[in-house]
Amino acid sequence: MFRCRAQAPAPDPQPPSRPPAPYTDDAYLALQTIAPLANNADTKIGLLAAALAILAGGAVRQRTKVAALWLGDLGVREVVALGLLTVCATALVAAGLWLFRALRPRLTSGQPSRFAFPHLADADLDELVAASPAQARREAWIQAQSISVIVRAKYRHFSRALQASIVSGAAFVGWLLVVPTP
Repeated sequence: MFRCRAQAPAPDPQPPSRPPAPYTDDAYLALQTIAPLANNADTKIGLLAAALAILAGGAVRQRTKVAALWLGDLGVREVVALGLLTVCATALVAAGLWLFRALRPRLTSGQPSRFAFPHLADADLDELVAASPAQARREAWIQAQSISVIVRAKYRHFSRALQASIVSGAAFVGWLLVVPTP
């Protein structure tokens, strides 16, 4: 069924006649890999912002119940309900602030890079064209590092906003369960 074919022996490895060129695509690969992570973070931030808007709308619609509680007798149940709604509102504001910090642009970099649009907008075209491959690679790494810092900050602030959102949502559900119905 199966036949073995005789193979020619492999040639002896020879050292390269000249040293290999420095690998320059690694910096560009890093840029292509890291840059979409900022878009991913912004998408998650947008989805959480939409959820927070719905939660805020639900909390605002409770104002008639809050007014009824204030005008009536405040027992333990009513105080707990108002406390839960206060926690909900406070966590909602905190989540909104963390989301704002996640979206706030950070356009400054420690070093100029032809790959960063703030620098590119003011850069001299002759300098951009005349740069050596080594300089372009260095600037690509500068930009990759800058984007990494931005993405890390976005995810850190998003994580805090998500935690505050969970607290806000849990407090709102607690409010709905504890608030007396008229």
